Amino acid sequence: MWLLSGLPVKGVMEKVADYVPRMGIVAENGCFMKTKASRASPTGEWISMVSNLNLTWKTSCVEILNYFTERTPGSFVEDRGASVVWRFWTGPTGPKSDTPDRQWARRQAAEAQNHIYDSLGERYGLRIIPRSNHVLVLPQNISRSTAVGAILHPGGPLNSPSPLGGGRAAWMFQEEEHTGTDLDFILVIGEDEKLHRQLNEIDEAETCSTSGKGTHAKWKLEASHAPGLLAHIASVS
Repeated sequence: MWLLSGLPVKGVMEKVADYVPRMGIVAENGCFMKTKASRASPTGEWISMVSNLNLTWKTSCVEILNYFTERTPGSFVEDRGASVVWRFWTGPTGPKSDTPDRQWARRQAAEAQNHIYDSLGERYGLRIIPRSNHVLVLPQNISRSTAVGAILHPGGPLNSPSPLGGGRAAWMFQEEEHTGTDLDFILVIGEDEKLHRQLNEIDEAETCSTSGKGTHAKWKLEASHAPGLLAHIASVS
């Protein structure tokens, strides 16, 4: 079992890794991976998937977002290990939450994204992902899909917990190479539509969406039921 998260390694993900050492973890949307515990590595090991990338863009990115933070009440910047998140709205959400303050925050978010892309995006190869309440900036060629590709790769952590070459270089390959696997069954549960579309190409894979919206996944599951299902799978695996 593997947990895919956008959270950084420091904090929650480290605690999860300590609590469930036999579970593999993907943190920061694919920037870091922790292999499952094994005889060779009783606690598993954290491996950087961005060790060969230039991350000097983060300083300038944080400076830009700090400028917009001063203009946007309640917003703040999260400088993570290999990515940056700007929480531009931390107020109420829902049908009646589209207040002038939130409209202003969204305009600031759009302007910030354009500024980051124009000054840093093409130069450093960045991916800027807008969400309803935050903006995520990370290296362009890193994603949950590339992490899953590394997991399924014959030389990846699923088959080789302690690979030669220090991790990323040995495992990275093009996302479109999701064409087959030696596994009998793969189940992916979540909201990542890109991942659902790619794994749908594998005969052994079943995809299940928890978003409650239109999806390319083969199945749907209410998000509130996902923890119970995962706990059951873990108990019988």
